[in-house]
Amino acid sequence: MNHVKALVIKFFMTAVILGIVITGIFDSEFKDTLLISFILTILAYVLGDLMIFRKFGGDKGRNSDHVKRNMIATISDFILSF
Repeated sequence: MNHVKALVIKFFMTAVILGIVITGIFDSEFKDTLLISFILTILAYVLGDLMIFRKFGGDKGRNSDHVKRNMIATISDFILSF
């Protein structure tokens, strides 16, 4: 259930930002924006959150490692989105 919640939140945030940029500024169709948002959400979740977040960082119990892993996953999401 946590995966579904994370995917919905990530999709909503991506769709809003891409809706403003692609649909609002570049006058593209909204269904194309939703399709791009869906694909980008799946790729970002699988690559950034599942693979990179779990791979990097040492001991999962330490807070600093959690912050480090979160920062690496966030940077990878940004690069993928860019």
